[in-house]
Amino acid sequence: MSKISKENFFRFTYANFQQLDREEYPTRSPDFISNSGSKYWYTKEGVIRYSTHWNRHVATCKWFLNNCNAYGGKYGYCKFKDFQEIKGSFDFEQYFEVGKKYEVLKASYDRKGNSCVEKMIGKYIKRTKKFIIFDKFRVSEDTYITAKLIK
Repeated sequence: MSKISKENFFRFTYANFQQLDREEYPTRSPDFISNSGSKYWYTKEGVIRYSTHWNRHVATCKWFLNNCNAYGGKYGYCKFKDFQEIKGSFDFEQYFEVGKKYEVLKASYDRKGNSCVEKMIGKYIKRTKKFIIFDKFRVSEDTYITAKLIK
């Protein structure tokens, strides 16, 4: 994926939306309403989203509100430049090289069903059937969000 914009932000991306205060809510009609009822307002630099679901299972995306999952109607804003393409979920070896250092984002659920994004840095070692192994940690396929190479 090239530059992320209003034409492609909703395809295989990770985003951390920042919750808006009531006075920041849009007053015009939404530019788009999804099948699930989420509403979207495009701005010059990003998108405002109203939704009842914020988590790692938003269609093909992993979108969080203030770095955590959230439920109930909430508004959030994210700049297009802050969206990240999700890489490696399916063809991991295509994106990652053994011995290279990556910044990895993951989101595990706690006992109450809450999930927050964690950032970890490590060298990629290998992938097993259930885990992605780095030198200092491992990430299960279920909790992996995305990773980017650190140069």
